[in-house]
Parts: sequence; C-alpha cells; structure tokens
Amino acid sequence: MASPWSFIEPVLSNDLLDVFNESLASGSMPVSCRRAVITLLPKKGNLQDIKNWRPVSLLCVDYKLLSKALAIRLGRAVEQVIHRDQTYCVPGRSMVDNVHLIRDVLEVSSSLDINTGLISLDQEKAFDRVEHSFLWKVMEKLGSALVS
Repeated sequence: MASPWSFIEPVLSNDLLDVFNESLASGSMPVSCRRAVITLLPKKGNLQDIKNWRPVSLLCVDYKLLSKALAIRLGRAVEQVIHRDQTYCVPGRSMVDNVHLIRDVLEVSSSLDINTGLISLDQEKAFDRVEHSFLWKVMEKLGSALVS
C-alpha cells in the first residue's frame, strides 16, 4: 500500500518548496506557521493537580515538515561541528560514554598515583544563553554542509 504522502507530494511539493524558500530568505515563517493551539492531555493521578497534565502544542504541518528537513540536514553536519566529547542530545552518542571516560581517567590516575581533581560545570538555562546571531553566522559559513 502506498503512503498517503505519495499521493499528496506531486500536488503540494512545489508550493511547499516556495513557502520554505521564501521563509528561509525572509527569516520569517507565514503567520499560520507561527501559531500553535495548546491543549492539555491528562496524565495519571489526581487531575486537580496541574502536574498531572501534559501540555501539547498543535502546529501547522508546513512548519513540522520544514523543521524535520532542517533537522536532518543539521544532523549531517553534527560530526563536523560538535566535538566528539559532546554527547547530550546528539544521535548515536550517549552521556554514559562520558561517565565511563571520567571513571577510566580516575582509575588510571589512581593506579599511577597521580593526584587528580574533577570539576563539573553546568550552564543554567544554557539554551537561553545561546547567541543566536553567532549561531546563524556559523550555519552560514557551513553552508554547503547544511544544504547538501
């Protein structure tokens, strides 16, 4: 059985491509893509407690398609941009790898009688600290890696 997309794709692909290209060129998505309907879905437990509800944003399909396409392209460039020791939220990598690395370093240091210290730093609200204009400049420099 053919996927529903195989019937829709020939009709909509050119229009979607035009919307995506215009959005990327202008730096702004159409209003319909910048809106969301937020609803709450119940979890288990006492539904009088707000913690037992999960917020869900219903988004425009155009936005979801573009987001997925960009995520796939960015994923191809990850190996070139993100250091191999960065493991959080990188497909194919696990934070457990860094835990094992720390354990191994401490074991070797101990066996060689090397004084060792460990400092663990974390940026509070790290995403909010991202300089987005710098991030866009990096992405522009990577250009071909993100587009191909």
